[in-house]
Order: sequence, then C-alpha cells, then structure tokens
Amino acid sequence: MAAQVLTKFSVEALPTEAAAFFVWDTKLRGFGVKVLPSGRKVYVVQYRPRSQRTSRRHTIGPHGALTVEQARKRAQELLGDVAAGKDPAQSLKTAKEAPTVFGLAPRYITRQGSLRKAGTAEWTQRLFDSYILPALGSRRVADLTTQDAARLHQKLSDKPVQANRVLAILSAFCSWTEKEGYRPGGSNPCKAVDRYKERGKEHFLSAIELSRLGAVLREAETLGLPPTESALRGYAKRNMKAPPRLPIDADAVEAIRLLLFTGCRKSEILGLRWSEVDLARELLVLSDTKTGKSFRPLNAPAREILTRRPQHATSPYVFPGLDPLTPRSEITRAWYRVRQAAGLDNVRLHDLRHTYATVAVGGGSSLVLIGGLLGHTQASTTQRYAHLANDPLSSASERAGADMAAALSGSETTVTPIRQSRVS
Repeated sequence: MAAQVLTKFSVEALPTEAAAFFVWDTKLRGFGVKVLPSGRKVYVVQYRPRSQRTSRRHTIGPHGALTVEQARKRAQELLGDVAAGKDPAQSLKTAKEAPTVFGLAPRYITRQGSLRKAGTAEWTQRLFDSYILPALGSRRVADLTTQDAARLHQKLSDKPVQANRVLAILSAFCSWTEKEGYRPGGSNPCKAVDRYKERGKEHFLSAIELSRLGAVLREAETLGLPPTESALRGYAKRNMKAPPRLPIDADAVEAIRLLLFTGCRKSEILGLRWSEVDLARELLVLSDTKTGKSFRPLNAPAREILTRRPQHATSPYVFPGLDPLTPRSEITRAWYRVRQAAGLDNVRLHDLRHTYATVAVGGGSSLVLIGGLLGHTQASTTQRYAHLANDPLSSASERAGADMAAALSGSETTVTPIRQSRVS
C-alpha cells in the first residue's frame, strides 16, 4: 500500500488483508504501521545501523494504546539514537537478556560459600530465600533502584535489625554485580537508604549474676536442675510424676564454662579440635574463625577445663557430636535450662563473650588488647566496649576527687603529697 501521512483516521481506515503489510508515513521517514491479518495494527520504526548493511525494524507499540502522535514522537527519539550510533533493537535484546536477581543470586551465594564460613553462606542463603528473592527476584539487576531497596527495607520495618541485615546483604550483592560488570560502578542502590536505629542487645553479667551462674553450673553437673515449666507440662500431659531434678549434659556445662573463660564464639568452641589446643604455649590456635586464623590465649581456668577433658579415641574434636567424626552442633537447650535456673532469662550465650570482654576492660586492659583476646581484626569492631574503658578512669577520678576534697576540708586524707621540684 502506498505511503501516506499517518493520522488516527487513516490508520483506523486501513483494511485487513490475508497477509501482514506495512504502511509508511510520509511525514517521518522510517516510521510506519504494520497491519496484521487479525486486524491488529502496530507502530514500527525502520532504520539501518551504522555498522550494518541491512535495515532493522523495531516495534514501538500497538495502535490504541498509543496515538499516532505518541508513536511518531517515540520513532523520532529512536531515529535520533540511531544517528548517535545506537541500535534500538540490539539494546532491547540486551535488556531482555540481562540477568535478573534470581539468575545471579546462586553465583553470589556460591562465592560467599567459598570465601566465608559455611554458617555465613547458609545465613546469606536464608535471607535471599526469605526476603530478597520474593520481593526482587524477577527484577533485572541493572534496573534495581534506590526505591526498590527502600521498599524492601520499609516492608521489614517491624523488624528493624532484620531489615538492616537484609539491606546489608542486598548491598553486598549489588556491589558484587558492579565488580562483575552487570551494573555501572558506584551505582549501588542501597547506599542512599537510611538504616534503622538498633538498640544493643549485649548484656554484661554483673559480679552477682556471675556468682549465680557459677552456683547453677555446679548444681547442674552434680545434682541436676529443677524441671522447667515446659518439662513439667510434658510430664503432666503424660500423667507422670516429674522428678525433683533432671540431669544436664556435663559436656554442655564444660562448653559454657569454656565460652566464659575464653571469650570465644560458640562455633569456635563447639568446633574446637584438639590439634588447635596448645597447652604448652597456653594458646588456642584457631584455624577457621569468622576472621580467619586466630591465636587466643588460654588462662588458668580454661587450661584446667581442657586438661581434664577426655580425648575421644576416634574424634578430633574437644566436644564430639553423636557421630565422633563431627563436632557437637548445639548447647542451646542446656543453656536455656541453666539461665532460667540462674534467673538470667534474657541472657544469650553470645553475652558470655561480651562479659569476658567487659571483665577484661574493667581490669584495665586496652581496647587493642581486648580486640586481640576476642580475635577482632578491625579496631571498629572492638569500639562497642569503648564506653566501658572509661570506667577505671572514672573510678580513679572519684578516688582522687574524694581525697582532695577531704584535704581541703581539713579531714583526714590518704593523699600522697606531691614532691616539690625545682623549675629550671
């Protein structure tokens, strides 16, 4: 059919034929409409890229959804891109083939597994499966925006800590996609999203709480502990009389003590191998920690525990699991019983690590030393104890102030006179 000026009236008047045909616009070269045998009409633009000898067609959109004026304007934009050396059809194909979050997530998680501890990779997988993939899995990585990240973060606003962790994982994923060339450098959409404020969960056991904990641990390994409320309900449901005390796993008690005396992470103690215990040098030489290889000093109480621990003939682990060739996987249930009996219901096992650091700070140890004791590789990680490091200084200031106030008031004082020195 002959070319003509395309208008709403002329396009709608085009007849339907047995085969598809094109009608080209005389007002804008390259712009036209394709009429299908079904009667459907679709706007197209035809062009020839600079590097090609043959022409290409690019679909703009259907008549009805677009007016002739809108389609012509879009055709002008596309022809302008062609003049600038771009290829609209190739750009569309590249965009369609661009990987999605769902497509790249397995590669990223596999990489995490090769660079991080197994637990970290499993945690990353859980956050992707539970939050990131359901919300953003179908999105092309190159198209992720700050609004996408902000919506996901806001969706978890009732769980601010979890929301921040999910955002951190998404941010790390986006940074990785930049390095792999799937996004422009410096385009991480998570950087502009404000994190929620988090209230610290750390609990540092006081001297009184430590005393209660010690008494319960001694009781647990000798007499056993009173049944918990849930255990009592279980016995009642089975019409059985509950025993006055229930035994507790002695290995779990030893592991809890070792956590407190070393400040190690739970995974480091439960996965501890005898080959990593150097009693002669009074060290733990941990080969696989969260921060890599690490040396931790062993104090006398920790050495005493390790010295009396029996070594399983076929197990390399200090705390073997049911299968001697695998480490013990958990002591959480035993800890729940212990902490309930000691009146420490809100204390986590990880708080024993914080308590170790707190006691060390209170004894005058510097933050640098505390970082070494805990196996920190970055000083910023140890900064959470900075406010505690001021306590010895405050105590010294209080003593000095009291002594000087007593001297000024004429009361007895223990102030040591300052030796007079000659100024040269």
